[in-house]
Amino acid sequence: MLLEVKDLYKSYGEESSKINVLKGINLNLENGDIISLTGRSGSGKSTLLNIIGTLDYPDKGELIFKGKDFCNLKEKESAYFRNRNIGFIFQAHYLLPEFTSIENVMIPGLITGENRKILEKRAFDLLEKVGLHDRINHRSKDLSGGEQQRVAIARALINRPELILADEPTGNLDSENSVIVQDLLWNLVKENGSGLILVTHDMQLASRADRILKITDGVIL
Repeated sequence: MLLEVKDLYKSYGEESSKINVLKGINLNLENGDIISLTGRSGSGKSTLLNIIGTLDYPDKGELIFKGKDFCNLKEKESAYFRNRNIGFIFQAHYLLPEFTSIENVMIPGLITGENRKILEKRAFDLLEKVGLHDRINHRSKDLSGGEQQRVAIARALINRPELILADEPTGNLDSENSVIVQDLLWNLVKENGSGLILVTHDMQLASRADRILKITDGVIL
C-alpha cells in the first residue's frame, strides 16, 4: 500500500465559529492507482489534498506513506518529505516567469542537491515527453496556458515522486489543451507507477480515474 488515510478530521476557527471541514476521512492508494475526488466547492476536497501533501495539519487521524506515519512531521521534516516523495500540480501552475521551461522543471531537483547535469538530462527528457522539446529555453511567461501546465507536470515529476497530487489541473485550460494535459498526466503516472489523487469538478476527467470518491459534508460517500 502506498498511502493510507485513516479517520482524518480537520476544522478551522474558534469554538464559537468552528467549521468542521473533514469528519473522518478514510482512503487507500496503491502504486499506479488513480483516484479522483469530486464534490461541491467547500466540501473539503482541497483541504484533504493539502493535508495529504503536508501543506496543512489535521486535528486528528493518521497519514501512512509506505507503512510510515508522516502526519506529525515538523516543518523542516515536512518540506524534506514533500520534496522527495510528492509531486504537486495545481490549477495555477506557479511557474517562475523569468525562468525558462527547463529551469522551472529543474528547481525541485536542485533543492535536493542533485547533480546538475544529470538533472538537466532528466528535465529535458520530461519536457520531450510532454511535447515541449522545442520550448525548453522559452521563459514561462512566453508560453501558452496549455504549455505552462505541461511544464508544471514535468516539474511535478522531476524527483520521480511516488505520490502525485493534482488540484484542478485542467481548470484554466480550453477543451483541446485539457484533453492533451489529461492524456499526458495519465500516461506518465502509469508509466512511472506513481499514485495519483486528483481533485476536479470535471466529471469527464474524473471518470477516467480508477476510482471516483465523492466528498459530501466532510465525509467520503
